[in-house]
Amino acid sequence: MRFMIRVACLGLAIVGPTTAQTSRPQTQPTQAQPTQASPSAEVKNLLAEWSKSLGDVRTLRVRFEQVKHLRVLRKPRVSSGEVLLVGKQLLMRVQNKKGQVETELAVQEGNVRIHYPRLKKLEVYPRDDSTKRKPPFPMMVEDVEELPRDYELRVEREGATKILVMKPRDTKSRFTEVRARFEDGRMQGLEQKSKRGDRVVLTIREFTKNVKLTPSDVKLVVPQGTKTVHIGEKPQPNKPKPHRSKK
Repeated sequence: MRFMIRVACLGLAIVGPTTAQTSRPQTQPTQAQPTQASPSAEVKNLLAEWSKSLGDVRTLRVRFEQVKHLRVLRKPRVSSGEVLLVGKQLLMRVQNKKGQVETELAVQEGNVRIHYPRLKKLEVYPRDDSTKRKPPFPMMVEDVEELPRDYELRVEREGATKILVMKPRDTKSRFTEVRARFEDGRMQGLEQKSKRGDRVVLTIREFTKNVKLTPSDVKLVVPQGTKTVHIGEKPQPNKPKPHRSKK
């Protein structure tokens, strides 16, 4: 389930079609990286509580509300959504205040597809680019355990609420930090801040494990007439035309 890592930082941005923001695979640096500091005991304890709340997940249903505060918009953009997980298959659906579906994200066998029904558009991401588009929060134990690799972590408190502050280690990330709120070891919501000054607040309304779901519940159905766009796919070189000798 490695393709669900880093979702807290990247997945909140899927309510609009990708343009110039589409990420490209990064080349691996040849220089040795500095050793990462070990998380504090407080961070380790919170991650352990979080992992415990995600234990023994066979199916999952998460319902949430999302508010986007964008610099280019005068008013916040409000939407709601649902995430369904069956084994390693996932379907996320986001709709606006009128109940119109704006975005559907499907993850199956490491492949990611994003459907924009109102635009009649389907984006398909190759397997090696599947980490670029994620649902908005880790849902598996291994995802939580690998967070220290991708983020600098610290814990803040507001009364009984614990806040896990996640700062991306990747300096090229579009985001400055993600703040996850917890009560009794269970995530209650997220707040994400971008370098552009945008802010996204997500509130979890339901988090139910092992509900009655089948693979058909997480199947992405794309209607005929939808335009398919392959993101990050390298263009195929033109094949030379066969030489014909003159007789």
